Amino acid sequence: MGLARMGVLHNLARLTEAAPPDHSEGGVREGVTVGGFAADSEGISFDLMVDGEPVGSATLQLDENGLPSVRRQSVTFPDGEMVVTETYRSVTVNTSQ
Repeated sequence: MGLARMGVLHNLARLTEAAPPDHSEGGVREGVTVGGFAADSEGISFDLMVDGEPVGSATLQLDENGLPSVRRQSVTFPDGEMVVTETYRSVTVNTSQ
């Protein structure tokens, strides 16, 4: 769960500093949260928080079918900012749960 929420690169960076992956003890659902949602012509924007502290923001662009097509995210770390852009070529929505 921590790798999915925090990202592989983030946790690899922590491991290079001899630190364990964030929230490896299982509390990532409570530790990593989003909020402050807003929709505009750019897409859906939201804030990222870790343990209740703001750490970054993201914007999710939707395609003509209302499915995610691009996510742009910036996260601030003590040593600088990480900017990530993900492009989704194919999205499958599973409603069987």
